[in-house]
Amino acid sequence: MDLAEMKRKGLISSIPIDKVQINELLSISDRDLELAEEITKKNFDVGLSLSYNAMLQAARAFMFSHGYRPDSEFHHKATIEFIGAVLNQKNISYVESLDRIRSKRVTATYERSGAISEYEAKHALESARRFVVFIKEQIKKRIG
Repeated sequence: MDLAEMKRKGLISSIPIDKVQINELLSISDRDLELAEEITKKNFDVGLSLSYNAMLQAARAFMFSHGYRPDSEFHHKATIEFIGAVLNQKNISYVESLDRIRSKRVTATYERSGAISEYEAKHALESARRFVVFIKEQIKKRIG
């Protein structure tokens, strides 16, 4: 789905680019990534959830740097769709990783305690680290 279709379906809307707001989201992302590193040692479910939130906030900052925000009750999915629409095929693995971790987070948060293995939590944390670095690089190229 391209950006025009996402806009037409009410999944995203245009906003002014606000560097302060973008930096705040990146700060939240950094905070959650730091906490995920600590918590993953104690609780895999919560560690994965924090890793996911670090990725989500970075993804939202990326959206905001393009002058868009999610505009629906499905804002997590809209954010992931946006990332997929903007990134080239070479970087699609970031989108796939974000969506896979989102799905695991849903299970751990709403369906079953102890759903996440140590391997999954550590893999999510490493994926989140790579994703946040990549997104920060993309934002820096875009708005400095």
